[in-house]
Amino acid sequence: MVGILLISVIVIIIVLGTMFYVFKRQQLEHSLELERNENERIKDMDEMKFQFFTSISHEFRTPLTLIISQIDLVIKESALSPLIYKRLIKVMHQSQHLNK
Repeated sequence: MVGILLISVIVIIIVLGTMFYVFKRQQLEHSLELERNENERIKDMDEMKFQFFTSISHEFRTPLTLIISQIDLVIKESALSPLIYKRLIKVMHQSQHLNK
């Protein structure tokens, strides 16, 4: 009788231990899946930010390049007063700085 009771307790412990192990493993797999999804979402957001800033950068550089070239032409081909010349040089330097 004691032997059967002992075997029953051992079987119950093994079953409960197995159930606990399976539950913890499923919990860990779910946690890993959530982490993978979060990492993928972060990666997608980073890619979107990169594309956005690349586009914005291009949108600023194109008109700045046109402005710089026109200012350069005016400086080289026009007889300017010293004050206007100085202001145009300043505008050109600031535009070039923004264009970097």
